[in-house]
Amino acid sequence: MEKKRRIKKVEKEFLFSLGLKYCSKCREIKRLLEFSLCRPNKDGYQFTCTKCIKKYQETDTFKKHQKKYQKQYLKTDSGKIAKKKYFTSNKGKIARKTSQENYRKSDIGKRKRNIRNRTNICWGSASGFPCADCRQPAKEWHHFSYEDDWRHHAIPVCNDCHDKITFSVYE
Repeated sequence: MEKKRRIKKVEKEFLFSLGLKYCSKCREIKRLLEFSLCRPNKDGYQFTCTKCIKKYQETDTFKKHQKKYQKQYLKTDSGKIAKKKYFTSNKGKIARKTSQENYRKSDIGKRKRNIRNRTNICWGSASGFPCADCRQPAKEWHHFSYEDDWRHHAIPVCNDCHDKITFSVYE
């Protein structure tokens, strides 16, 4: 297999006059349309072609560097402003809503939600819920039975309604 050689400066200038450019990554001569614009460079184009750039962006090393940079940027003042501006825009609101929906549909989201519900019903107070019978603020949970998965079969009730329900069962 023949190794592709590097091109000299004179050859690069000649190729550029023909509308061609040498890619420093894949070492091939390609049309100028296959290179992205880059104003600081002498000829105004990137050193590598768009295909090579895309290949690099798909690698794990690029993704790790990107995440690290993004975390650092979001800690700066300009990063915080940009993040706030994005999430107040329509596009940001849609993105947040879809990510929340995807999380709720995922197994992790369902498990966390179920654990939260179980702990509320089992250990937590029922305050914040209306009574299932009289619509007053609830204080307790009434469990209909303690068999199998009893934590899921409970209703929020106030103290008076809980006494009525409990004693009506024993009468």
